[in-house]
Amino acid sequence: MSSVRGPGGGYQLAKPMNQVSAVDIILVVDEPIDATQCRGKENCHDDKRCITHDLWTNLNIRVHDYLTLITL
Repeated sequence: MSSVRGPGGGYQLAKPMNQVSAVDIILVVDEPIDATQCRGKENCHDDKRCITHDLWTNLNIRVHDYLTLITL
């Protein structure tokens, strides 16, 4: 995707709609797919990794994979 400037600006698709996934759109507008509180830095609980870190990290992976399957 490329940005389009001007009053009616936005984004222009760089490939056919059926090849653009929901995850492409989320990532191009700088929205993270991250359920962790630490943004993956493993410092969630007093500068240490919390006991549920792997759970949230695995959820991130599954959400990303699912959104990859959804196309325009």
